Amino acid sequence: MKKQILLLCLALISLCGYAQQITVKGVVTSATDQQPLIGTTVQVKGTGTGTITGIDGDYTLPNVDKNAVLVFSSIGFESQEIAVGGRTTINVVLKEAAELLDEVVVIGYGAVKKSDLTSSIATVKGDEITETVTGNAMDALQGKVNGVQVTSGGGPGATPKVLIRGVTT
Repeated sequence: MKKQILLLCLALISLCGYAQQITVKGVVTSATDQQPLIGTTVQVKGTGTGTITGIDGDYTLPNVDKNAVLVFSSIGFESQEIAVGGRTTINVVLKEAAELLDEVVVIGYGAVKKSDLTSSIATVKGDEITETVTGNAMDALQGKVNGVQVTSGGGPGATPKVLIRGVTT
């Protein structure tokens, strides 16, 4: 009889502990255009528990303490901390970060800030490359940048040869 009472007490205690954990769901959107934010990190503050928002900006975070604090962060947006407070649905709107990142240029001999660059550079935007109908990104650079020669191989699957400022440099 004592064993049965002890087992009953242990079962009730474990149920009380389980009741403190909830599943939190929601959607993360941008404040500027109300579009869902893909890849936003949702983390329980002070733990390693977390998830990332999906293609629709939605997330599901199981086994969250009712009194936990969730941290929402995404590149280019201000982080936000929200107390769960027993809620199972938390929708979040993130504001864009006002600070600008330093523009970095990757060159043949390293990477420098654009303001510290002393040599000339040429820039090709991604839109210019995607407008070109070709099977190779290097072929798309032909004629877009001064001093760059792209020679395609003759056979199928041949890789193009790229020369920047001629053969001797």
